[in-house]
Amino acid sequence: MSTFEAAGAPDQAWKVGALAKAAGLTVRTLHYYDQIGLLTPSRRTAADHRLYDGGDVARLYRISLLRRLGFPLEQIAAVLEDPQWQLADAVGRHLGDTQRRAAIATRLCTRLAGMAAELARQDNPSPEQLFPPWRR
Repeated sequence: MSTFEAAGAPDQAWKVGALAKAAGLTVRTLHYYDQIGLLTPSRRTAADHRLYDGGDVARLYRISLLRRLGFPLEQIAAVLEDPQWQLADAVGRHLGDTQRRAAIATRLCTRLAGMAAELARQDNPSPEQLFPPWRR
């Protein structure tokens, strides 16, 4: 049985280090998630150590999935609190945002390539040669 399969046991409690290791994260990341309210452990020991239950592990799984898809933490927090949230809609919005950023990056690459080519042709090109009006 894997360590995540054991998370379903009703009395199973994960210490922060064990959960971090099983999830492939750092303890610091889990502490940060707790600090920002994204993943608050269900229990604490008498010494105030974090203890995570199966529900916490399931929430961490959803957080990790959304992070791998590129969602920012602020959006993940909103998503996890919205019962109407749908993955397909969110992925579609995220795809649109990513395509817009990619288009901006492509335009920047084109401008930089033009600038690099002009700089390769001459040491001190004029501003007009570096930034022709049609490229603005």
